[in-house]
Amino acid sequence: MGGSTDGKLTLGNTVLSEDGKTLAVQIKYDDVAHKKLSSFGTRYILRLVTTPENDLPGVKLRYGMFGTDSSGVLTIHSDRGFKNQAFIVMLVDRGYLVTSDDLREGTDSISESDIDKSITAQLAGDDEESSTTTTRKSQTTPPIFYMRLNAHNAKRSKENWKNDRDVVNSLFIKENISKKKKTLASLKKKIKRGKNTVVEMNRRLAENPDDEIAQEQLQDINQTLNDLNASVATYQASIKKLQDSVIKKDVLDPEQTKFTRFSVSSLDIEQ
Repeated sequence: MGGSTDGKLTLGNTVLSEDGKTLAVQIKYDDVAHKKLSSFGTRYILRLVTTPENDLPGVKLRYGMFGTDSSGVLTIHSDRGFKNQAFIVMLVDRGYLVTSDDLREGTDSISESDIDKSITAQLAGDDEESSTTTTRKSQTTPPIFYMRLNAHNAKRSKENWKNDRDVVNSLFIKENISKKKKTLASLKKKIKRGKNTVVEMNRRLAENPDDEIAQEQLQDINQTLNDLNASVATYQASIKKLQDSVIKKDVLDPEQTKFTRFSVSSLDIEQ
């Protein structure tokens, strides 16, 4: 359902706060999506789709961007916590951007009420032109992105978040540092193995300076070790930069906090 952009949004990390009441979701934008979709949370429309068995009473939604060229962050808070059941969040870009080609072709605008009518028809199974996350091109409806979520499938944080900075640290910074440290450890293991091979090749050449296989392998290993050491330096600098990064408490501002609810008997919706 909805218009389309050639850009792609995908779910990234999902993290649930320690008390189980706040779910943070990373929305990744590819380069085309950054070009076509807004980088400001308030330019988006949020729609929540639930079932009577999982109606999420009193739930609060927020959507903002972590930098104009980074990822979107959807935060869902429920004082009652979350059941082990799915719900759907729809993300609509009301500030859909256009390229020069779009302007030449001409594009039509659409109101929120028209969008909701389209969503209602889709939920009722009346919309024949359905689509998935990356929707088809239409000059009447902006892209609508679907996120089927279950808080119990998210990673569990060891802390509760007081502000956007805490959310970003848990969702991006700590996760990235952890991944980079694992890669760094792997690089160091390779360097250790490479050095052991260097010792072996040097011993062979000490015994037989004309050993061409040892000469060739020693040259190749030393070049590889130089490359690996350069990678280690890069990862160490990247980790330090993340550790030293200063993030504002309101880093996700401006955020969209308004949303409309839809209730359906089943979440088995044709998209």
